[in-house]
Amino acid sequence: MGLARNVIFIQTAFIGDAILATSMLESWRLAHPQDHLHLVVRSGNKSLFQDHPFLAGLHVWEKTKNPFSRYFNLLKLGLRIRRAGVDVLVTPHRHVSSGMIRVMSGAKSSACFSEHPMAWLFGHRELHGLGNGEHEIERNHRLIVPWVGSDKPRMPKLYAHQRAANEAAVHSFGVAAPSSQWATKKWPSEHWVQWLDLEYERFPQRQIVLMGGPDDRSDLEDIRQRSSHNQLEIRTDLTLLESAGLMEKASWVVTNDSGPMHMASALNVPTVAVFCSTLPAFGFGPLADKSTIVEKAEELYGPYYWGRYDMLVLPPSFPFGGMENPRLTFLTPTVVVGDLSLVSLIAHELAHSWSGNLVTNGTWNDFWLNEGFTVYFEMRIMERVYGPDFADMLVALSYDDLQKELAHMLENDPEATILKQDLAGKNPDDGVNAIAYDKGFHFLKLCEQTVGRDTWDAFIKGYFEKYRFKTMVTEQFLQELAQLLTQEQWDAIGVDQWVYGKGLPMNCPFPASNRFFIVDEAVKMMLSTAPEAPDAKQMCYAEFETTKFWSTHEWLRYIRGLEAGGATVGHYALADENYGFSGSPNPEIVAAWFSAILKTDYEGFDRAIYKKTVEEFLVKVGRRKFIVPMYESMLNGDEKRQQWAREIYKKARPSYHPLSQGTLDALFETNE
Repeated sequence: MGLARNVIFIQTAFIGDAILATSMLESWRLAHPQDHLHLVVRSGNKSLFQDHPFLAGLHVWEKTKNPFSRYFNLLKLGLRIRRAGVDVLVTPHRHVSSGMIRVMSGAKSSACFSEHPMAWLFGHRELHGLGNGEHEIERNHRLIVPWVGSDKPRMPKLYAHQRAANEAAVHSFGVAAPSSQWATKKWPSEHWVQWLDLEYERFPQRQIVLMGGPDDRSDLEDIRQRSSHNQLEIRTDLTLLESAGLMEKASWVVTNDSGPMHMASALNVPTVAVFCSTLPAFGFGPLADKSTIVEKAEELYGPYYWGRYDMLVLPPSFPFGGMENPRLTFLTPTVVVGDLSLVSLIAHELAHSWSGNLVTNGTWNDFWLNEGFTVYFEMRIMERVYGPDFADMLVALSYDDLQKELAHMLENDPEATILKQDLAGKNPDDGVNAIAYDKGFHFLKLCEQTVGRDTWDAFIKGYFEKYRFKTMVTEQFLQELAQLLTQEQWDAIGVDQWVYGKGLPMNCPFPASNRFFIVDEAVKMMLSTAPEAPDAKQMCYAEFETTKFWSTHEWLRYIRGLEAGGATVGHYALADENYGFSGSPNPEIVAAWFSAILKTDYEGFDRAIYKKTVEEFLVKVGRRKFIVPMYESMLNGDEKRQQWAREIYKKARPSYHPLSQGTLDALFETNE
């Protein structure tokens, strides 16, 4: 491992620059955990790094307005650093002051950007540049490559959870940060007011915290007074670290291109940034989960070979959840629900950059090699990013989807349940089902459990590398698998039965979710309650403390549980009253809810509003996963409900994608 070194990073610019510099701390710590890391910042940024676990020393330059005092303080700082002993000094800050610290430090090795006014004093120099497609963390990382030996930066990170534990609002909330050190970076206040009013119109109960420093109080009060949003709280009394603690608990942050933007990104909070006088192309845009997901994917199964990764949200008529393309994923707008609960779709489409785009199924009969691998990869990414409990929920829902589709297929087309398909004379779209996705996933999951995760990961990583930019068929993959498995393991898995047999083998791993256990208990409580009882509302209500942090997946499990458990109209009414499913802004929840209740006589508390909500959803949303089950539920009802479905479809059909039109045309023809 080598002897420990004293390594000093200098970034005495503003908040955002200092936060971005933490990317170098993360990279260095990973490469050389024995080294003692130090950070030099301006006095105003000190509190942000007080609890940073990687720092052996935090040094402050008191930048006073008085030039004599300012440089006298710099002299004292430089001498203090010299006495500590410096092995490596790195400064992304391009100012004469960091050059003076370099001279005084006596550092054995050093690095700076070529644009530094005293660049000749530094041993390693890199061109900074703007507008070349690099993010600032990538430019900063080039400074330390000679020591860390990697060309990929880590994400900036703050450690704020140790402070402001009591600063979070009781309910879920968002943060708006309209302020900035620079007037030219401020989005005009009238635009903030307009946006807040639109938010209030859409989500009247959504709590928003207006955040800023003490000097921003009057501006924030002005925005609050001019806005019609009555769920606004102003916080200007927090330290930087306390502000970070509050942000960390927020569902999202909307901010100018300013310090709070970088703060939110470093905390991995979903961030919307408003750029006024600056451009994201300069390399200072927000960084959050998309980058984290790519990073975790590469850690699992090798490099992302496509360079750039972007996402494009298409109009509501887009018939799929997502569509993978090299470098660019198409997404349905229904994935944007205000939190990160549906980010698994992004992980799925990203995973196709390996399984599908890097190694591609040779024929449509081998479609499971694309989707089964991708679902498996998706689950592993989600586990890396959000933890095993989150991934367990996704696996359980995958299993439920598979069981539901299998029951229908085994009754109507048993051959369609075979993993290796025979689509001769059929539409390739017939193979796009839970068999390719979920049966394929559970087969690969069983392989992992049989050989062990480390061995399996090495196999998959080698598989992607060996066959990159090539096609793959099932038989060739099985030849590769046979080199990994012993005969005993092959037989224990039942590989041939999984790939060429009908239905689902008995040794399919049964998923268990700790978080779903709580949900299932809440379902039992509901179904055991007599809806007509005077205290029914209280008896069937899972306490707010239990449900307030439920993800989309937990609510889907709850709705599915009601349906599977034979909930009555009364139970649905109670559930709707308690949890507001019919008015949810989340399309996943709305679609699942309506797909269930449209099979019944339940029509909400207000029939007119209920009908309007159903019609508006079906007219606006074109994603097949949502609209097809809803229409099916209506067409399986009485004649009045069937006629209602036809009326809505006549109105909505022109706005649907041709693929959705084709699916629904066939559905309505079958139910004539």
